[in-house]
Amino acid sequence: MSENQFEQLVGELFHELESTFDELAMQAEDATGELCEATAMQDVVEVNLGNLGVWVMNKQTPNRQVWLSSPVSGPKRYRYEASNQTWVNTRDGHELSPFVVKEMEDALAGIQS
Repeated sequence: MSENQFEQLVGELFHELESTFDELAMQAEDATGELCEATAMQDVVEVNLGNLGVWVMNKQTPNRQVWLSSPVSGPKRYRYEASNQTWVNTRDGHELSPFVVKEMEDALAGIQS
């Protein structure tokens, strides 16, 4: 995969998750009373859910990977799998988007119940 292709795919991934992360941050802010936000820069997406923790995704261009740092499950690495057009974990093959969203939703559900 060329660097330009990688950059485009990561941009699409970050854009795809942007509104979901914004919504989760708003829910966390309502639930915790803390300032919570999702921010995206060119290379990094950070989702701060207050006392629930901070999730960070960043691109690793030399490796053609996206790295996730999670306060729940720790660090993970993902590569793009063209056959199903998704980002998959380099160790167990789980998909990035559903995994990170569920992890945040579960953390949020824990304080709302």
